[in-house]
Amino acid sequence: MNPSFIIRIERDALIVSFPAPARTLSWAVVNGGFCHADHIINHHVSGSDRLFCARPQRWLEEAASRLELQGTVVAMATAVAMNSVIHTPLSAGNVGVNCFATVGCGNALSVGDPASVTLEEPVPSRLHTINMTLTVQPGLTDEAMVEAIQIATEGRVRALYEAGIQSSLSTLAASKHRTRTAQRRRANSMTDERRSAAAIFTTSERDMVFDEARDSSAAGK
Repeated sequence: MNPSFIIRIERDALIVSFPAPARTLSWAVVNGGFCHADHIINHHVSGSDRLFCARPQRWLEEAASRLELQGTVVAMATAVAMNSVIHTPLSAGNVGVNCFATVGCGNALSVGDPASVTLEEPVPSRLHTINMTLTVQPGLTDEAMVEAIQIATEGRVRALYEAGIQSSLSTLAASKHRTRTAQRRRANSMTDERRSAAAIFTTSERDMVFDEARDSSAAGK
């Protein structure tokens, strides 16, 4: 299956570009929610960057501008270096999923942990995240995209659990990080295609995050 997107990895950014605006869903800082995006970027940021910590949206908008990307850009940030980007492609029949991710486990949290950042805290520490950009072909309806985000989250939680990652604030098993986003392509989809994509989606994310989380834990990231 030929992917309907172009990948470019620069020194500080992973860039996914589409030949035509693609339907996306995310909780990215820039253009999150549902939108039609020409590009998705995952941009590296230093954990000591005070401007980013104070005004992340402005920082990412300026970073996207420096990349000279035309059109609508969905933008997220990570403290993980771009040479650590991992890519997992899986397909079955006419359904294909690509997952591009940066995985950092330095600030792993668990549902039920106390708040880790206050409004008075100017610079949150240890800006490690699990950022994922996922493309699904032939695509998903809006309803299926919402379900896919849930499936992806379940896969990530299972991967963190199996890798033995604990919360940085408690003794609970980790289930999340402070920032995480996923994007999905949309097209008309049949029920069987939706089911196949979901199965591939879970396997792709679980295996990819498990391997990287285990390596990050061993390296003390």
